[in-house]
Amino acid sequence: MTAMAAEKPVRVLSVDDEEGYQALLASIFKRNNWDYKFAGCGKEALEKVKAWSPDLIFLDLMLPDINGFEVCSQIKSDPATQHIPVIMITGLADNDSKIKGLNAGANDFIAKPFDVMELMIKANNLLKLKEFEELKVKNEILTEMFKAIEAAKKDWELTLNCLEDIVLLVDKNEKILRCNRILLTLTGKSYAELLYRNWPEVLQENGFRQISSGSNQGEFSHPLGKWFLYYSYSVKEAEGTNIAKVITLKDITERKIIEGQLVQSQKLEAIGHLAAGIAHEINTPIQYVGDNTRFLMDAFKDLHKLLEVYDNLAEAGQSHAELQEILTNVALLKKEIDLPYLREEIPKAIKQSLEGVERVAKIVRAMKEFSHPGPKEKTPTNLNKAIENTVTVARNEWKYVSEMILDLDPDLPLVPCHPNEFNQVILNLVINAAHAIADVVGNGATNKGKITVSTRRKGDKVEISVKDTGTGIPPEIRSKIFDPFFTTKEVGKGTGQGLAIARSIVVDKHGGTIDFETEVGKGTTFTIYLPIGNGSK
Repeated sequence: MTAMAAEKPVRVLSVDDEEGYQALLASIFKRNNWDYKFAGCGKEALEKVKAWSPDLIFLDLMLPDINGFEVCSQIKSDPATQHIPVIMITGLADNDSKIKGLNAGANDFIAKPFDVMELMIKANNLLKLKEFEELKVKNEILTEMFKAIEAAKKDWELTLNCLEDIVLLVDKNEKILRCNRILLTLTGKSYAELLYRNWPEVLQENGFRQISSGSNQGEFSHPLGKWFLYYSYSVKEAEGTNIAKVITLKDITERKIIEGQLVQSQKLEAIGHLAAGIAHEINTPIQYVGDNTRFLMDAFKDLHKLLEVYDNLAEAGQSHAELQEILTNVALLKKEIDLPYLREEIPKAIKQSLEGVERVAKIVRAMKEFSHPGPKEKTPTNLNKAIENTVTVARNEWKYVSEMILDLDPDLPLVPCHPNEFNQVILNLVINAAHAIADVVGNGATNKGKITVSTRRKGDKVEISVKDTGTGIPPEIRSKIFDPFFTTKEVGKGTGQGLAIARSIVVDKHGGTIDFETEVGKGTTFTIYLPIGNGSK
């Protein structure tokens, strides 16, 4: 598997009109945990390439509409798709076909019937090559950035105080010789107080914390929620002797927030697409299943009345010899089908069916409301309803390990907010709570924890709290939990962005606050305050 596959599943498109080969390829893709789609003709293949943008394409030469050469040519002539590697799978083994395929842009060939190991080697080699090309492009971009920084260094004194980034000139002993105004602002020190001070000590004394480091670069965080990318450049004399260093700390706060929000936004968008499809597919059959079940309920009531009349008839007919045989047969049949049992259980079954239908309909409604992108501007929002929808959507995350208690103030006023982003905050907090409880109760087979979500009005603000009976947060990491990319979860279970995004949404976009109380071994409560007025931003 390639490095790309370790981060996300490889996306493969197989273009073949033979079901046997599709089934074979599907089994190969599943074994390698690849995400795959099939196309049965050239036109469908071109549509899926544009819509899905796969990492690799297996393309059969003989297709019912457009041949494989033409499909490959169109893919490779489109700047948006020409980077996607194509392996042609064909029964034609002649060199002319191979040359024609290479001219069309194919990256490799494999003949039918093919060897699975050969297929995988060729596929992985092309995926590695694609990944290398992508890294090459990124490296070129970084190289251009370094060139731009080096060029700007020549006239940095003219622009020093215009920059939002921190720029320092330090001597061989790390003492500050020059600095720009932003460092004075962040440290609260005067220029004279910083001059000839050791620059790492100045940063440490004023709350900067180094997150990562290398020989000439690293990352720093600041208590005000800012992030800086640190670079170091040597200043040399003509003979090559190092005489000083230029230190730059570039403000990457916005980039950090955007990167985290982008990932979550993409996940939420995917849920939205899924919800729309579920709603479209389920609503209609749920409607007529519900209508039919209600009809059966009403019909059974009528049938029950008829059966009561039958019972009276049976009692009255005991004295008539002509009816005796018929009534005997009816009595036997009544016993055979266990009529009393049916009369008792059928209404229960119908009632349970109606409850199940209503449950599905509730999930569909919740998914539709949760996944709706919402307006770009703030809108008065029923937070209780938003919380109920989010809890319903996230049910599969918490139902095995926890009970869910909703303590929602029925008199809570509408609050101006971005509903979709508020849903994201509650979703992140509920999922984190479920994970914390799972660390205590395991799979929930023997006992479960509790998640309590409550809302209250507090003057001109609304209070939303999410309380769990999980592990609690250890003292040594409490100051870090809102830091972007900080996580204590194992690889694959958390990106460290959930709480950073929640804080950004609540504080920066809604003018609110988010804080927590925690006790190790007992649990954690996150509390959000949102202004009832327009608030922010």
